[in-house]
Amino acid sequence: VVTSAAIEGARVAALVDGDLTRAESRTRSILESNIAGTAVQSISAARVTEGDNEMFAVVVETELPLIGFYGPMSMKLTGHALAE
Repeated sequence: VVTSAAIEGARVAALVDGDLTRAESRTRSILESNIAGTAVQSISAARVTEGDNEMFAVVVETELPLIGFYGPMSMKLTGHALAE
């Protein structure tokens, strides 16, 4: 769910003239509507270049709960979309 939300946020930026605020807002909206929203620590969006490709990236930092001997730990997930 978190990865899908990050990708959707990046797509919004790519389609709406690079509006990073809307990308973050869309990602937050998706995550708040399900259980993943309670674990989100931060959401950030940026315009990035990889090679010759200009794209948008949305990074979501989330905390994973304690599972057995592992956790809690944080994890960063990034969604990308090519700039159009």
